[in-house]
Amino acid sequence: MPNISYEITSTQIKPYTYRKPLVSVDEHGELSVEYSKHNPVHIKKVVLLNLVGRDNEGRLVSDEPLEQVNRFILSHHVDDEKEESEQYSKGLIHFFSFLISMQKNWDANYDEDSFDELIDLSRPAWDNFPVRKSDRITYQYRKALKDAVLNEPDPDKRLARTTASAYMGAVIKFYKFHLRDGYNFPNPPFDHEVITLHFEAGSTNIKAYQSKEVHTTDLRLNFSKSKKNEGGALPSASRELKPFTLTLFTKKSNRTHLTSYE
Repeated sequence: MPNISYEITSTQIKPYTYRKPLVSVDEHGELSVEYSKHNPVHIKKVVLLNLVGRDNEGRLVSDEPLEQVNRFILSHHVDDEKEESEQYSKGLIHFFSFLISMQKNWDANYDEDSFDELIDLSRPAWDNFPVRKSDRITYQYRKALKDAVLNEPDPDKRLARTTASAYMGAVIKFYKFHLRDGYNFPNPPFDHEVITLHFEAGSTNIKAYQSKEVHTTDLRLNFSKSKKNEGGALPSASRELKPFTLTLFTKKSNRTHLTSYE
C-alpha cells in the first residue's frame, strides 16, 4: 500500500454566486437537486478548502473538499452577509495542517498489538475531543500557537501575536458555528466564559463606573505587552517602566526652586 501524504489547499473563486439547492423526488423515486433562481447571493471572492493526498512520487491521488470548513465559510457569507472570509480560510488552513501533523505523529507511534482503545487516546480528529482538555486538539493548537510566538527560534517560522490571535479566532468561530448547528461533539471543543469589564462612565451617567459582560472562551490567547520597540526606528531599544516623579514648584525670594519627590 503506497504511503500517502496529505495537505490542506485552498480554491479561490471570484466572483461566486450562491443559489439555494432544492431537493425533490422524481417520478422514479430518486432524489434530484435543482438550484433556485430567486434571491441569489453574489460574493466578491470565496476561499474554499480541500484535503489533497499525494503518493511518494508526488502524484495526486485524492482531492476532496473539506466540507465541514466550506459549510462554515459559505454560511459566513450567505447567512451572516459578510463580504470577506479570507482571514478565516487562512486560519483554518493553519489549524487543519496542524491536525494533519498530529495525525501523522499518532500514526508513526501506533502499534496495533499494544493499542487499548479504553486507555490509549484515539487518532486525533477535528470533531473527537478526549475528556482531558490538554489532549483535545483545540487546546493543543492553542499551546502550539503560543509557542510559535514566544519560543520559536527560527524567525521564518515565528508568528506575530496578531497572526496567532487571528488564527485562534478563526478556530473558535468555526467551532461556534458547528455548536449552534447542533453538531454532537463527545466533549466540548472549549469552555464558555463570561468576562466582566469595568470602565469609567460618561459625564451624563450618575454612576462613576459601568460594567459590560463579554462572552468568550478559554481558548483566547493572552500575551503580555512587549518591552521592545519592535516597530520603531530603534528595534532593540528598551521601553522599561520608570517610576513617576512628582515635581513641585516653590517660589522663594524671587527665585524658582525645583523640588523632586520619587
